[in-house]
Amino acid sequence: MRQIEFEETTVRLGDEIELITEQAERGDAIAQNKLGNFYYYELLGCVKDVKKANYWYAKAIESFTKLAKQGDTKAMYYLSQIFWDGHGGASWEDNVRKGKELLFMAAERFNVGALYSTGIYQKYGRYEKWPHQVKKNEEYAHNSFKVAAELGHVEAQCELGLNYSSGTGVAKNLEQGNYWLTKAAEQGDALAQYSLGCNYVNEKEIRDLEKARYWFNKVEEESYYFKGAQEALVQLDKGAKSIKNRYNKDNCYVATCVYGSYDCPEVWTLRRFRDNILSDSWFGRRFIQVYYATSPKIVNLFGNRKWFNGLLKPILDKFVHNLQNRGVVPSGEKL
Repeated sequence: MRQIEFEETTVRLGDEIELITEQAERGDAIAQNKLGNFYYYELLGCVKDVKKANYWYAKAIESFTKLAKQGDTKAMYYLSQIFWDGHGGASWEDNVRKGKELLFMAAERFNVGALYSTGIYQKYGRYEKWPHQVKKNEEYAHNSFKVAAELGHVEAQCELGLNYSSGTGVAKNLEQGNYWLTKAAEQGDALAQYSLGCNYVNEKEIRDLEKARYWFNKVEEESYYFKGAQEALVQLDKGAKSIKNRYNKDNCYVATCVYGSYDCPEVWTLRRFRDNILSDSWFGRRFIQVYYATSPKIVNLFGNRKWFNGLLKPILDKFVHNLQNRGVVPSGEKL
């Protein structure tokens, strides 16, 4: 039965690739970019074909460039990701420089995806000592999140709430922190729900254990944050006066450092692996705990070194491709 289901899925994926190819041949820039990703990252059953990938990336760049010249910020954002991921057909430094320029250009024109991405890059820094990369600037990150949040970007609302709650890049303001966390939580953001629960337990001036329990209970079972929320409820039942926030940051630190992007297909694949596979077992959850405890220090020490990227990227590439072949695929683009 499992083999039959797999074959039926393969047919549907083949039909989807055929449809996307037809759209790409008609000049659809997004479809062209998708085909580049499919052939480069071996997605949806495609065999890796760098020549085909580069062909479609070049077509996408041509199409997006025409739209970007007309002021299309979504095209600027897509272009920035293509260049920043190294698919611009130029040297690594030229690709990164162009990607950075386009990303910040789109953010300045209020593209919400670009605003959120620049916020993430500025909050954590990206290869600070490398040419054309983004230096850590928490105040700038906060401002980017604020604009994106006001435009309705849910993850930016969560980040903004976390910033206000912790005083990162802005003076600590629990009222504003809870306001933005609530906005995100009401739209189903599990990190915001969990963080609200922690705030209502840990912050004396707003302590409300009933609200804390409410938000911990809202975290859905399939969420990466479910176990932490359940553990918090158990601690509250035992009379705990504070709850340690297990999820202060949601980055795949090493992978994001190696690939230079929070939203690229490789990092999304690894995050899906973390959320849907690793977190289902005790050993997997233990690995996640150790990873988040140690990887920020590793990235801080070695993240700016080219040898670090050169050593780990081939290993991560192979692992990601194996995951994708097993059906762990990245989510769609976030704009």
